[in-house]
Amino acid sequence: MSVDRTPGSLELKPFEPLEPAQRDRATHIFHQIINHYEPLQTKNGRYKRITLRVTYEYTLSRDNFLRHFFSDMGGDLGFSQALSRFADFDGWDIQRKNELASHLFAFADFLVDNFFLPCKITFVCRLLDH
Repeated sequence: MSVDRTPGSLELKPFEPLEPAQRDRATHIFHQIINHYEPLQTKNGRYKRITLRVTYEYTLSRDNFLRHFFSDMGGDLGFSQALSRFADFDGWDIQRKNELASHLFAFADFLVDNFFLPCKITFVCRLLDH
């Protein structure tokens, strides 16, 4: 997997840029998945779990984000195999979509817990130090 899930760590390894056809396919599938789950989300504590659209929109490298997203969602599959696995997402039955939801929530929680919150804490601590 491309994401180091050690507690307190967020190690995203850089990848080669995607080919244009891969990028288009990955972007299309990502939006299908997010468009399905966003309307169904509920607030979990202080944030909504599906923060992934915003993360994707504002990331410095959408290619890296897409590779990490699909590598994580695909488990032991590589990026290309994961894309193939999700290519027919709209045709999945409800049970299969519910199984993916738990992985999607875990990925979103991981980003919040190991990247966004530590960045916010670091920023606030720096403000207090000055």
